[in-house]
Amino acid sequence: MELFLEKAKKYESEGDAENSKDNLTRAIELWKMAVEQYKGGLKVAKLRGFEDIASRIESKISILIRKIVNAEIELLQKELRWRK
Repeated sequence: MELFLEKAKKYESEGDAENSKDNLTRAIELWKMAVEQYKGGLKVAKLRGFEDIASRIESKISILIRKIVNAEIELLQKELRWRK
């Protein structure tokens, strides 16, 4: 579980850094990788009966999904502006 969470945090942090550089495509890729790692950690946490940890992981996944959706919307808005 720890390895999943370490990788997830790394990808999330790298995604945040790319987002701050306005590199949304790369940020989205990294955040999606983080979600997959968190899902692995979530599965292990649930198998071990660590419901409190599982709840926190689910919260992290929700936050990342919101970041991904917001970044995808921003990319679409930029694309639409370029087409005008």
